[in-house]
Order: sequence, then C-alpha cells, then structure tokens
Amino acid sequence: MSAVTLAPKLSYPFNDEWAVFGKIGGAYAMYKDAKEAALMGGVGIEYDFATAWSGRLEYQRINDFKDSWFETDVDTIWLGVSYSFGKAAAAAAAAAAVTQAPAPVEEQPPVVEAVVMTKTFEQVQGQETFALNSTKLEESKKSDFDPVIALLNEHPEATVTIVGYTDSSGPEELNQRISEERAESIASYLESQGIDRSRMSVSGMGEANPIADNSTKEGRAQNRRVEITVPEFEYTVEEW
Repeated sequence: MSAVTLAPKLSYPFNDEWAVFGKIGGAYAMYKDAKEAALMGGVGIEYDFATAWSGRLEYQRINDFKDSWFETDVDTIWLGVSYSFGKAAAAAAAAAAVTQAPAPVEEQPPVVEAVVMTKTFEQVQGQETFALNSTKLEESKKSDFDPVIALLNEHPEATVTIVGYTDSSGPEELNQRISEERAESIASYLESQGIDRSRMSVSGMGEANPIADNSTKEGRAQNRRVEITVPEFEYTVEEW
C-alpha cells in the first residue's frame, strides 16, 4: 500500500525546545488496483536539538480506506528528523548607548558661562537577565544597570522608562503579566540603588511590538526583552 498526503501542520511551542503539533488533511491511498481519497490526521511532539534541526515523534491515521473487498483505517507511527531551511543565527542584543552634545573646543574667556547640554540613554536587556520561566532579576546581571544608575544619580532631572516584552508563545494574558513583572523587577532594583519611583515609568507590553520573527527560536529569544530608555533631557553646566 502507498499513499500521498497533504495537510497543514499547526504547532504550539511550550518552551524554547519542545512543541506539540497536530495536522489534518487528505490522503490519496493506493493498494493494488484500488485508489481512494480519504481523510488523514495526525498528532505529535517535536524537539529542537540544534539550530534548524528537530526530532519528531508522530501518530498518523488515514481514515476509512476501502476497495471492493475490504474497508479499514491505516494507523502509523513516525520517528524522524527535520531540517528547516533559512534559519539565521540570533542577532546580538542592542548595545547601550549614551549620546552627549559635544563641548566647545575653543578656549573660553575667564568668565563663567552657562552651557545647556542634552543627554539620552537606551538599553535592551534580553532573556539572559532572568532565569528560565522566572521574573526575578539574576544577581549576576545587576551590574549591567550600573551605567543607567550612574546617569540617573548624576542628573536628578532625568527620568527613566522601563517596558517589558515577551514572545508570542503561551497565552496572551500570561505574557502580559510576565512582561509587567520583569519590568517591575528592574524598577525595584533601581529603587534599591537610590532612584526615586517618581522618576520611573514602568509597564509591560506582553507580546506586542516584536523586533524579530516569533516563528523561529532565535526570533523568540530576541523578543523576550526589557527596554530601558532615559528620554532626552537638558542640563546646564558652568564653564570658565
């Protein structure tokens, strides 16, 4: 007996490596002189063991195949390896950058002059900032926030915006809560370092505003992030 099958595959990942899937479609089965179109369905589990490579265990049924002598269902179990073409390596997380208006290079006269300067700050903390399935800030990652803490302590007029995001895996309501709690963890740490809460805007956006493709493991890793921004502000220095 031989058969040609065609069916969409619908997957639901429940972490970075494991996913369950189902599919339903049609089969064109052939046995000796008998040829028959039949309904086909299947369920299975998939494990990503390397970039672009995955293993798959699947149960599949072709329903109600028959000829003039018999009628039967065809049940099979498949164990296989899949390769997904086109997967790229994960992009590096955005680096923190501090910009500052250049100071005058000319010699100033021997008088005090008030000069207005501007600064801003952007930083993206990725999934490594938190333990797997946790919203608690990793102890080893706290030093990553030294630059923004130093900036806020040096300039009390500056404020900071902290926004958490997730990938699209899992229920939307759960993703929203995780994004809020991870942003709140960073805000609590900044507060413990002397930054007043009134200077912070803290929120979670769940799976909104993805910066990469959620259909790939690497893309989902980039989307699990917390963005920290100090909006542009002015400050005055006195120069001689």
